[in-house]
Amino acid sequence: MKAFVTLISIVLLLATLDSCTSRVQTRFNPKIPKKLSSSDSNRTEIIIDQTPPKEIVTIPQTTTKTLDFDTLVIDLTQHETIPSEISRGNELFANKDYKSAIQVFNSYINRISKPDYFFWYARFRIAMCFYEMKQIDMCLNELVDLYHSEDIDNKIKEVVVYNIGKIFCETENTEQARFYFNLLAKEFPNSKYLSVENCK
Repeated sequence: MKAFVTLISIVLLLATLDSCTSRVQTRFNPKIPKKLSSSDSNRTEIIIDQTPPKEIVTIPQTTTKTLDFDTLVIDLTQHETIPSEISRGNELFANKDYKSAIQVFNSYINRISKPDYFFWYARFRIAMCFYEMKQIDMCLNELVDLYHSEDIDNKIKEVVVYNIGKIFCETENTEQARFYFNLLAKEFPNSKYLSVENCK
């Protein structure tokens, strides 16, 4: 009788273990367990997923947008071709060969008979070459002269006024900086530079 009870107990224990192993789910990524390819179709494979859960990516808070100097770009939609001197001058500027860039930009200025967009662009880039060479007075003189020039392209004039204000900020001349930032707001009320027109 005792042997029969013991046998029944063992059978019940094995049935319980079999039932438990068929219901094991994945640790991190609960998916439907894969069926074993054996003849016992009621048993399932225990899947242990070692892949940790994906980390939660936090988006950093955006800070106030600031613009650097020399933000002027050539609008290719308005100009079919860019003069070779302008392209070469930009290349020299990018390579920090500012003296050579000034010479190349000047060669374009001296070549044309009537000022066009690239004439004003070349003059602006020359001013920024002076800035990069730490010749701030030369840079400011060129920029202020550009601002007062007749028939200057408005897109270039806008950037000129902005840069004058920023340079006066750098030299801690906040009164002059405020003057040019007020000019910017007055002449270009929709300017994208208005959001950064301060000396912070």
